[in-house]
Amino acid sequence: MSEPSRVDKAMRRLAESQTERNRFAVYSALLSSRLVVPLVPGTLQPGDGPFQGVPTPSQLATDNARDGAHVVFTDDFGLPRWREGGGPRARLDGVLLFPLLAELGCKALLINPKGRVGGMLYGHEVSSIAEAALRRMPPS
Repeated sequence: MSEPSRVDKAMRRLAESQTERNRFAVYSALLSSRLVVPLVPGTLQPGDGPFQGVPTPSQLATDNARDGAHVVFTDDFGLPRWREGGGPRARLDGVLLFPLLAELGCKALLINPKGRVGGMLYGHEVSSIAEAALRRMPPS
């Protein structure tokens, strides 16, 4: 088993003490982490190799059991617990992912569903994190 990620550690602290400081620590950890994003089955064809680049909105998998919530993992180990076989995925920096989710009108984001350390962000939280991400990005 791998070492817990910064996001996992921050989520555990938040579960123990639901302070504003701990909540913002989770947001910061998500923004500065490389996250595993499940893609819609069929996004990659056999032999394509790992997904490269930023996925399009239609390629992002959602959890239909949770009213179409978007899903993210802190490592590759949780994905097969959520979807049999794991399936296609992208690795994306949080600073790139959150603006994409906000643009899609994300209503909820499940973090490590069916994992030992998990949680959920509401759409307004995703939007706030996206705004912080955009402030971190250098002007183009």
